[in-house]
Amino acid sequence: MKNKKIKILTGLTTLVFAGLLTYQTVCMGNRFGIINLAFLTILTALVCLVIKSSNPKSQENKKKSVLESDIIYSIETIPVPAYVMDIHGRYLCGNKHLKKLTNFHGGTTFSTEIFDEIHSDTQNNDLKIIVEKQQTVNKELSYKFDNNSTRIFNVTKSPILNIEKKVCGVIVYLVDVTQKYELINQQKRFIATLNHDLKTPIIAQIRSLSMLLNEDFGKINPDQKEILELTASSCNEIYDMIRTVLSSYKFENKEIKLDHQKLDFQKLVQGCCKLMEQEAEEKNIKFVTNFKEDENIINADINYLKPTVLFLLKHSISYSFPNSFIEISTHQTENDITFEIITKSPYIPEETLHSLMDKYVGQISSYTKIGFGIKLNYCTQVINAHRGKIIFESKPTNENTLGFSLPLKNQILFSGLEKIF
Repeated sequence: MKNKKIKILTGLTTLVFAGLLTYQTVCMGNRFGIINLAFLTILTALVCLVIKSSNPKSQENKKKSVLESDIIYSIETIPVPAYVMDIHGRYLCGNKHLKKLTNFHGGTTFSTEIFDEIHSDTQNNDLKIIVEKQQTVNKELSYKFDNNSTRIFNVTKSPILNIEKKVCGVIVYLVDVTQKYELINQQKRFIATLNHDLKTPIIAQIRSLSMLLNEDFGKINPDQKEILELTASSCNEIYDMIRTVLSSYKFENKEIKLDHQKLDFQKLVQGCCKLMEQEAEEKNIKFVTNFKEDENIINADINYLKPTVLFLLKHSISYSFPNSFIEISTHQTENDITFEIITKSPYIPEETLHSLMDKYVGQISSYTKIGFGIKLNYCTQVINAHRGKIIFESKPTNENTLGFSLPLKNQILFSGLEKIF
C-alpha cells in the first residue's frame, strides 16, 4: 500500500512539472524551458531511485548480494580447502586453498568432476540429509587427483540457511588426514618388523638355550649352567615384552573379542597366590590374605584376567622390601568387586604415578625393571576392556596399593588382546 501511494505521488509530481515546463516554454521562451527540462530530468531520476529503493524485490536482491559476498569472504578465511554448492550439488565458489589443491582457476565443473562423481551415491544421500533434515554430514573419503596421487580427507558438509531458515546451499570443508593413515601404516610395518626380526630370532635363542641346559649336546659344568640360565632368563623377559607390545597393538585396534564366562574371582586370586608363593619366599616375603566370604562370581575372560592378576602379584613382590608382608584382599559391593595388593615398597610421587601406566614412559627411578611400564599399561587395557578400573596409589609412608575393581554384571566388549603370559 505504501509503495502504491509513492507511485501515485510521483506520477502527479511529474505531471505538474510537465505542465510548468510547457507553460514556460510557450510564454517565456526556450531559455527557461531548457532549464526546467534539465531540472525535470534530474527529478525523474531521483524519483526512480526512490521507487527502486522502496521496491521489496530490490531490497531482497540487495540482501542476497550481501549474503553471497559474506559467504565468499567467510570461506576465504577458512584455513583448509572449502567450497560452496547449491542444493543440487553444483559448485558455486571455492577458496584459495581449494584452488591450490586442485590447480583450478576457473569454470564451474571441477567440483563435480573431482570430488562428487567419485562418490556420486554418497553425494546424493548427503544432500538429502543436509537439505531435508538440515543436518551436518561428516565422513572420510579418498580422492584421486590428476597426478595420480590419492589423498584422504575428512569431509564436513553443512547446510547454509537463508533468512527464511531454509537451506539455500551447502558449505564443504576438506581436512587432509592422509598423514594419519600413513602413520598407521608405519605402525603396522613396525609391528611386522618387530614380530619377524626380533620375535622369531629370540624364539630360536630360547630353544637353543633350553637344549643346552637339558644337556642335549653334552654335559655342562655348574658355572656354564648358571650363565646359560641367566641368558635364558633375559631372553624370556625380552620375548615376553615383545609379545606384550604386539598384544597391546592388537588391543588398540580392537581385533579380538573377549570371551566372557562366569568364574569365581576369589578362587582365581587364591590360585594365583599359590603360584607366586615361591617367588615371594626368595625375598622372605609373606602373603597375608583377607578374603570376604562372598560369592565373588563375575563375568570375565579368564585367559586375560588371570595373567593380569599374576603380573600385579609379580610386580608387588619384585618391588616390595625384603622381609616384609604383602596384604592381598578382595571385597564385594552391590555393583562391583575389588582386588587390592598392599605392599611396603618405594614411594611414588603423585605427579609421576600415572606415568607408570604409560607404555611409552612407564619408568621412574625406583621402578626400572624391563617392560614394567608396558606390562602395567597392558594390564590397564585388560581391566578397561572388562569395564573395570585400575587402582594404583602410593603413600609417603612407603605403603603402596595396586589392584583393580570390576563390575559384577559385565557385557562382552571388543578388545585386541592375545594370550601373552
